Amino acid sequence: MNKYTIQPASYAYLQDLVSFLTENSSVYLEVSGHTDNDGNAEANRNLSFNRANAIRKYLIVNHIDSNRIVAKGYGDTQPVKPNTTSENKAQNRRVEFLKIDRQ
Repeated sequence: MNKYTIQPASYAYLQDLVSFLTENSSVYLEVSGHTDNDGNAEANRNLSFNRANAIRKYLIVNHIDSNRIVAKGYGDTQPVKPNTTSENKAQNRRVEFLKIDRQ
C-alpha cells in the first residue's frame, strides 16, 4: 500500500475543497498524511508526507496559493483505529485537513 497517488474517487471532494479555498482566501490549511504501522517509522513518515504533498500539489495546480497550504507527514503516530485488522489499517492510511492560523 505504499502509494501516494490521488485516488480517482477523491477528485470530486478535492474540487469542492478548491472551490471552498477559492471563495475563502483567508483560510490556511495543513494537509496531514497518515499511514498504518506496516513498515519502519522513517518509511512511514516519508510515505505520509508524500501523500499530503500530493494533495498540496493538486491544490496549487488548481490555483490555490502555495503559501496557504502546508503538507505534514505523521507516519503511524496518529492512528484512528488500532492497527489490528486490515480494515482498521485501511482507515489509518488517510489524509486529513486542518485549518491553521496564517503562517
